[in-house]
Amino acid sequence: MKKIYPLFLMMIFSTFIYAKTNISFGVSTKYTDNPYHLSSQDIDKFNDGNNAFSYIETKDDLIINSYFNVSGKLKFKNFKISPFFSVHQHNFIENNLKSTTSFKIGISKKYLDKLSMTYSYSYYPKIFVRKYIDHDGTGKYEDYQYDKQKYTMNGFYKINGKNFILFDASFAQLYYNKYFTEYDGNKLSGSLGFKHSFKPFYLKMKYSYIKFEGNDSILSPESYSGYVRDPQYESNIYSLKIQSKKIKKLFPKYLRIKASASFEQRYFTTDLYESLDPIHSGRKDKILNLGFGIEYNLLNNTNIFLDVTNTSRKVSATDENLSNIKDYDLNGISLGFKYSFSL
Repeated sequence: MKKIYPLFLMMIFSTFIYAKTNISFGVSTKYTDNPYHLSSQDIDKFNDGNNAFSYIETKDDLIINSYFNVSGKLKFKNFKISPFFSVHQHNFIENNLKSTTSFKIGISKKYLDKLSMTYSYSYYPKIFVRKYIDHDGTGKYEDYQYDKQKYTMNGFYKINGKNFILFDASFAQLYYNKYFTEYDGNKLSGSLGFKHSFKPFYLKMKYSYIKFEGNDSILSPESYSGYVRDPQYESNIYSLKIQSKKIKKLFPKYLRIKASASFEQRYFTTDLYESLDPIHSGRKDKILNLGFGIEYNLLNNTNIFLDVTNTSRKVSATDENLSNIKDYDLNGISLGFKYSFSL
């Protein structure tokens, strides 16, 4: 797959030499009760010692998450930009196959004090999902793993002191390993939202649309007689987030409280028959994400936080038994800190 050019990276990094530099980093520990997103049926099989899940060390896990971010502010006469670079790591204590590292680089720019924009590139290497049977190849369980690169443009427009229009657009390319190239494809997404500042809290509402298209050209169903996969889908996502402003009366520093919810309707658009592609034929996913968090300013540059999350997926398809292997519930709780300073 194509990666960002080293020369471009060197140009971005060199700007920090001449810029006011801000550095932030953080570490958190997260408990998850279902790192592989297993259905209840698959969890029972794992508990019974089924060999299909022999690569899984434990059905729950602890994750050490960390990030490092460096950003700068550059000014050329009246032209101002803010380049940044960040690294994120997710280290699973027991299930090391799930550990990942990702990179992000970009530039932020303000226009006329009303419009703020960010342009970024992200790279996610070796994302391991789980093991599946390679039906059209080895016939054995193989790593279902991919690399992803993503180009994003996002920003907000300030209507007045209390109201903002939020928007973003992104293009992602997914490249699977040699066993599952039929899932290679491009994902296009965009969102439009609104933010309002009430006296005690902020309210954000957003609608997002996603369209994923596979790289393989899928012919009419009559052209196939055996195994084929068509992973194309479209999604509608509705999101809501409430975050308090700084609560100072009861605390020596300040406290923030936040709550969020999102609901995704994902429709797989294949015309293939169930006999050809039972995983995607007539399939509809409903995905609900809930979150609650508290953040406390412990010191001037140090915050500690606690986050609780829940995700559930419910699947319906032409194959009525598909939900037995695709439905899942996932709970997580994180505790960590963030620290920032300027040079």
